[in-house]
Amino acid sequence: MWKIPLFLFLAARCVTAQTFGENHIVDPDPQVSKFAVSGISAIHALLQLSRSEHLPMGIIEDDASLCKSVVTYSAENARASTIIQGIIAQVPGYGWQRFPESKVFRIAPASLRPVTMQFLQLTDPRFGPARNSLQGLEITLWVHIRYILYPDQGTAGSILSSTNSRVYELEAKDASVQRILDSMAVLVRGAWVLRPLPSTLAKLTGEMPFSIFSDDEQGGSASEDMCAPVREMETK
Repeated sequence: MWKIPLFLFLAARCVTAQTFGENHIVDPDPQVSKFAVSGISAIHALLQLSRSEHLPMGIIEDDASLCKSVVTYSAENARASTIIQGIIAQVPGYGWQRFPESKVFRIAPASLRPVTMQFLQLTDPRFGPARNSLQGLEITLWVHIRYILYPDQGTAGSILSSTNSRVYELEAKDASVQRILDSMAVLVRGAWVLRPLPSTLAKLTGEMPFSIFSDDEQGGSASEDMCAPVREMETK
């Protein structure tokens, strides 16, 4: 197991979160009675584990390896960390890490591109307090990120949700994008996925580069384009 640079895991000054119903993670590395996948992409195997075990994950993509790597793995009465290791061992150049104070398993390349690190380290002075559906929280965070990057531009979006959608509450002060995404993953007992970014943040379009998947299958997308690079802004 390798270590991601420590600065990517610095805690925010203040992050508080509440969600609909009980959402406490009793065992951060739970024992899984049975898990098996065969001939599916690593990204879908990880999301399946996250969903079935209500396991918070942060998945950082700098390329298409997690989608192109086809994995087969099975285990009984194994820790979640053991299963993650078994999946990631089949993906060249990727590893996982989890610090004792964190509830989120983080999967990422051994070496992150500077643009990816810059994006995750962007700091939001104040997020929330927000009380919204998962999709609403996703779009709110993206609007905040766009404002940090382009304060003179607006960001449009639409939120479609069912009246039965869970409602979550989240507030963060002086928190990095990565920390807010981690908090959302804990809230929804699911995973966030960051797709490969353009070469620089200046080339980001209005396309949201991250998705969040909850344990009740709200949010996110399970399409085969999950690892597709985010479109770059055309320059003249």
